[in-house]
Amino acid sequence: MPTVAAVLFRGLPPSEVQRYHQLINGKLVRHPPRTEILRFKRDTLHAGFILEGGLSLTRLSDNGQRQIVINHLGSGAVFGITRLLSPEAVSADMAVTTAETTLYLFDGRAALREPTLVLNLLAALSQRNLDLAKRVMFLGQGSLRERLLAYLHTLTNNELPMSKTALAEYLAADRAALGRIFHELAQEGILTCEGRQFTWLKPRV
Repeated sequence: MPTVAAVLFRGLPPSEVQRYHQLINGKLVRHPPRTEILRFKRDTLHAGFILEGGLSLTRLSDNGQRQIVINHLGSGAVFGITRLLSPEAVSADMAVTTAETTLYLFDGRAALREPTLVLNLLAALSQRNLDLAKRVMFLGQGSLRERLLAYLHTLTNNELPMSKTALAEYLAADRAALGRIFHELAQEGILTCEGRQFTWLKPRV
């Protein structure tokens, strides 16, 4: 599991970490699944780092009836910084936990005044851009089955990092349709999935 020291405080001597922690008012929090963490247009101060668990970045649909998943962030990701750098470019409305999640929250504006932290945050944001590019790749597949298989092939521990409901939204699909695909794959002897754990029954191709 990535640590705050390895990402946010990378390159700082151990003797300086506690000072920076206090400088940016850092704190550890833990939340259950489906907890709203931030509303980006309202909370203009806080940013965070995911120690364990995950977040969905969502926005309200045009008719205001449901939340649409823009991106899923897993362990090691930073969130809330982009809107401080470019408020007009914010595409998500809120961040919601997808599982039992441990976060390190901090004052984003204070962090952006420290050159070492800025470099570390930019590196973390670059990784997030790579994750977004992966999602674009998944969504570019022709069918839901192809999107799901492309996504599962990128996972190394045979465990879904989010609920199947969140995964359906991430793959731009209906939850029932995703369930049918999992059932078909099991019937065909390709893989089985119980909860978040899945097992390949045939070699990956």
